[in-house]
Amino acid sequence: MPAILRIDVDRAYKNRILHYARVNQELFLGIDSLGYLGPCKKLVDDLNSRGIKASLFFQPFTVPNKDFAQELMKHGHSIGLHAVHTKDYNDFSRDLGKISRRFDGKVYGFTKHGSGKFKLSRRHDPNYDPNKFIDYAKQS
Repeated sequence: MPAILRIDVDRAYKNRILHYARVNQELFLGIDSLGYLGPCKKLVDDLNSRGIKASLFFQPFTVPNKDFAQELMKHGHSIGLHAVHTKDYNDFSRDLGKISRRFDGKVYGFTKHGSGKFKLSRRHDPNYDPNKFIDYAKQS
């Protein structure tokens, strides 16, 4: 029986201070030597060694560097946006564009970040309106 493995890439850094600076304050760069996306890379290496494909959904501040993005596509993983900034279509579209550019336009879906109750970062829109997101998908 086939299964779908969906991975929401929420953590930019294992280190809480670097993660907070990158995600909540949007101040810090994604630096590989400091462990940027380290846990995600480790998981993907394990999946690749087993021949398992996954769908990875990246937030605008967890976008991988170009080399890692190319590796994901080379191994046949699918890519999506883990939407954080969804207050209006312009915010959503800007984030979708950031992910799409990194993956040569090969973004095949999106998920909504959060529970619908809590504001999880500075520009995070916690509201969950399925009809609005269906409209965003149609516009995209």
